[in-house]
Amino acid sequence: MAKKKVQNIPVFDLPGNRQFSFFNVNSEQKKHQYEPHRHNFYEVIFYRRVDGFQLIDFEEFEVRPGTWTFLSPGQVHQFHTGHMEGVILTFSAHFLLRSPEDRSFIKNNLLFHHPEYHPSFTVNADDGAVMQSILDLMEKEYNRENGSPDILHGYLRLLLENAGRAFRSTRMSVSVRDPRLLNRTRQIIALVEKNYHRHHNVTFYAEAMRLTPKRANEISKEGTGITIMSLVHRRITLEAKRMIGYSDKSIKEISFNLGFEDPAYFSRFFKKNTGESPEVFRSKCSNSTRV
Repeated sequence: MAKKKVQNIPVFDLPGNRQFSFFNVNSEQKKHQYEPHRHNFYEVIFYRRVDGFQLIDFEEFEVRPGTWTFLSPGQVHQFHTGHMEGVILTFSAHFLLRSPEDRSFIKNNLLFHHPEYHPSFTVNADDGAVMQSILDLMEKEYNRENGSPDILHGYLRLLLENAGRAFRSTRMSVSVRDPRLLNRTRQIIALVEKNYHRHHNVTFYAEAMRLTPKRANEISKEGTGITIMSLVHRRITLEAKRMIGYSDKSIKEISFNLGFEDPAYFSRFFKKNTGESPEVFRSKCSNSTRV
């Protein structure tokens, strides 16, 4: 097989530049092996029948019947599956985020834009029945000759509301379901997402929350299982992987972009957190479609 440079990873636009699309997938192919790709839109995948796995930002997830996957713009995604049957929804930020209330909803939902949570999960029978019924309504409206974008947006919000609740009940600890702790956890994750490339110390995040470093770390550990600095290091490592593997920026440039003044220190940081030097990691990405 010819070697391919993964840094030339394709970035897909919405099909036909449509703001919202509904696809039924029913393929009898024995094997699907899609190369790594990114989207500039949101994607929801529901697998009715499938076997195999997918990679989301270098993390492997099993996919089996009943799996739901929620992908944010910019995430690196890759399939390795057999027979696939299900539904794929694609929609733009413009379609989803119509109001300040929509933006607040997505920020707090945890399905999108939260690197600490890669939502790919199965739901219980009751939640699954509700979510599939919403898909059915969405499909009927989408296929109407005069289908309404407003109604589709309403169904999408309803689907994401139910999915977010199912995700919290299946993937998060009981303590994080407490509203106050959940809000604090969201606040920490949002702060890290916004500032990880500039601020690498717990004091900044604690002061932003008007807490002591000790109390901020207690909340982080209760809500996510790890300290704030571990969250920051995880986020830096993920972005470093994306930039090293999928761009032609130099290691020195990447280190500066991620807030490191010393490229040598950045290289030590990366190796400590991945087990590989930046150069070795880039070489693996350049010679394989699977990291």
